[in-house]
Amino acid sequence: MRKAFAAVFFSLLFALTAAADPCPGTVILQNQFAAPNSNWDTSASTNSKAALQNGQYVVSFLTMNTARNVLYQGDVYGDINLCVTISTPATDKPLDQVAGLIFWATDYNSYYALMINPISGQWEVTHLAGSRWLMPSPYQASTAIKTGVGTSNVVQVQMRGTTATIFINGTQVGTVSGTAPTGGGQVGFYAQSASTVASTWQFSDFSLSKP
Repeated sequence: MRKAFAAVFFSLLFALTAAADPCPGTVILQNQFAAPNSNWDTSASTNSKAALQNGQYVVSFLTMNTARNVLYQGDVYGDINLCVTISTPATDKPLDQVAGLIFWATDYNSYYALMINPISGQWEVTHLAGSRWLMPSPYQASTAIKTGVGTSNVVQVQMRGTTATIFINGTQVGTVSGTAPTGGGQVGFYAQSASTVASTWQFSDFSLSKP
């Protein structure tokens, strides 16, 4: 009985530890959202509010069919690995909604975003160029995405020069070519509310590493 209990205990401990593993490489930033951090925008707007709570950056929408993006203000980066775990509360309704990572950002008017939809099991990479949305990698299905409300997906963007390689839950799902900002770009999060109900997104285990 004791051996069985010990086996279950260490299995759970290993699973919890693995879930918090940082990006592969030499870690240069790891944020568990355990304390206030002025580099992350937690201001409220008429459409959404954000908070650092329970080790997560939580975006709670107040209205339907809207979006929120937030750029990390601590530094700019060149060739890095960028990772985060994205989840929704188990109490959310199973409606189409997307969230993801922002990378190669110059500012809020120019950035790339890897987005996943945990309901449809699809991902895409979009590029905001001024007032235009471009699609370097349109929506496509991947079995690497864990589907359903309450699920968690680990997403990673590996940036090397003008190529970004996309990983979901450790599986490479695609690559995109783009333009990295001269001198380094900002990174951050993108979240979108469903069209018929206000949504909530949770980001955790955020980390950056150099190859």
